[in-house]
Amino acid sequence: PPFLKYLQSILRKYPDGGQILKNADDAGATEVIFLCDERHYGTQSLATEGLQQAQGPALVAYNDGLFSEADWDGIQSTGDSHKLRDPGTVGRFGLGFNSVYHLTDLPAVLSGPWLGMLDPQRVALADGGQQWHLEEAAAELADQFTPFWGALEVMGHGEGSPAAGRFPGTLFRFPLRHEPSGISDNLYSPERVRQLFLAFIHDAPTCLLFLRHVRRLALKMVDGQGATTELLETTAAPRPLNGPGSVQDDVAAAALATTACIKAVAVHGTATNGDAEREWLVVSAVPTEGAFPELAELAGALGSLPGVALAYPLRGGCAGHLCCFLPLPATEENATGLPLHINAPFHLTDDRRHVQWAEEDCGRDHAARWNQLLTEAVLPLAYRQAVVVAAACPGDPYGAWPDPELSRHQQRYRSMAERICQQLWGMEALVLAGQPGTRRLRATDAVFLPQNGAGKATLRVLEDALVQAGEPLATVPAHVRRALAAGGPAVKEATPAYVRKVLGRVGPARYPADKRLLLEYVAGDKRYGGLAGLELLPRRGQAPFPAPAPPPYCLNSEFLVSRILLPGLADSFLPEDLTPALLSHLHRIAEQGKWEPSVLRCPSLPCVPGAT
Repeated sequence: PPFLKYLQSILRKYPDGGQILKNADDAGATEVIFLCDERHYGTQSLATEGLQQAQGPALVAYNDGLFSEADWDGIQSTGDSHKLRDPGTVGRFGLGFNSVYHLTDLPAVLSGPWLGMLDPQRVALADGGQQWHLEEAAAELADQFTPFWGALEVMGHGEGSPAAGRFPGTLFRFPLRHEPSGISDNLYSPERVRQLFLAFIHDAPTCLLFLRHVRRLALKMVDGQGATTELLETTAAPRPLNGPGSVQDDVAAAALATTACIKAVAVHGTATNGDAEREWLVVSAVPTEGAFPELAELAGALGSLPGVALAYPLRGGCAGHLCCFLPLPATEENATGLPLHINAPFHLTDDRRHVQWAEEDCGRDHAARWNQLLTEAVLPLAYRQAVVVAAACPGDPYGAWPDPELSRHQQRYRSMAERICQQLWGMEALVLAGQPGTRRLRATDAVFLPQNGAGKATLRVLEDALVQAGEPLATVPAHVRRALAAGGPAVKEATPAYVRKVLGRVGPARYPADKRLLLEYVAGDKRYGGLAGLELLPRRGQAPFPAPAPPPYCLNSEFLVSRILLPGLADSFLPEDLTPALLSHLHRIAEQGKWEPSVLRCPSLPCVPGAT
């Protein structure tokens, strides 16, 4: 029949899984439980003999929301959904519920006073579906209702028929297809459902980050003898951060209304690696009126609400992923390379696996343009706010900064990262070294340690010297330097000339203790004339010499004498443990005649003035 062919065409391009969870969130549910029930139930008291096939193993899904009249109408439609009229709902895509036909021929729903069952093939139900009122049918059709009461008991939500003939929630039951049908040849066994559960466990904690209402998600198995296994339970406890003392980026605030919360996501169960809890910063941003006129126009045409949400882990890290309320499939096309997850009401491809991007052949497509504006216009500003809030939380102040190198695998994500970096470049977001609790710096106002040519010990000495001198030093990780390079002009670096100027200004009283590494660095550009007056040149057992006078003496390999033969000059010897690099600079200084009359040649014996 034409209807079955249409349903088959939907299944060919629409994936299984996920839609029930999104629909539960639409209904305002706070709890969702998926159960693989392997038990077989009685077949004596059923509405029709054909419903016997519905009494075997099934996938059951519970949530504590209620089905509305519009929902009852919606699940009977294979095309446009009533949710198109409500852009604030997640499952607005019309085809979503029909994905359950991947695994079943007889989906059933228990909610409020009704039990409803669909039979698109009209094998068991002549009208293609039927509803039964609990008060009128639960006792008469006891076997038909028993699988529902049994599932609810395993889930911890009561025993037997609910009081007052009304179930205060929604229970979907999808009997597993065990032989090919007119709808699909796709067969589902309890083991296959278990594998589906195990594959879902990796994404389960992420699922709760962007749903508006669901706070608990569980996956359970019950075998044919009634033994129950809880594979997973994950919960999300949000803690709002907004209030009079909340931090706000002024540039983002001009175009976006933002909220922020900490979501503590806990995970445990037999299929997990022990109990774990992780805190996520979730920042949500909605455009203010008039901020993005084209986006507002498209919102009306598409029936969507614009907005972006970002989820950043406060401990550990994450491989940034695109989400459309739930995580999109873990493919390279959905991996952004950013250190946080991005959620938006994206318009997706028909198979709901990827975002519909503006390609050359559909550049004027409204849905693709919508997605483009969300990522190019709204996202960079929302990212500003996320960085500001993340920096105010305990942990790495630069953890939320992108690394452009990780987003170079695709042009669209490379461009996305660059736009974000352009926004961050001008922000007061850099921590002042030595004073982390004080004001933040802009890249234009800060000085940075050199990226090349200096070892870790030298960098520590430079940092000490610049902090003691009161310089606006920002010590940032390498990925932040790459982000700044991608976002704007070159930043100011603490070159040898810069450090020499600072040392000359502050005087030796504010020099760091390790002057040898400092001298080696400031002499590194071989502009030795700039060393004049800097008391950095070491001598044995005494304070450093100022340059260029008085002259130090070193040992001459061509004129071997003992130090005791040079009375009164013991303090003029250079230390014997200078690094080869520093000795090389000192030799060049001597050869250029910077310190007359001595000629520095070798640190073995002191030079006698005038000796060769």
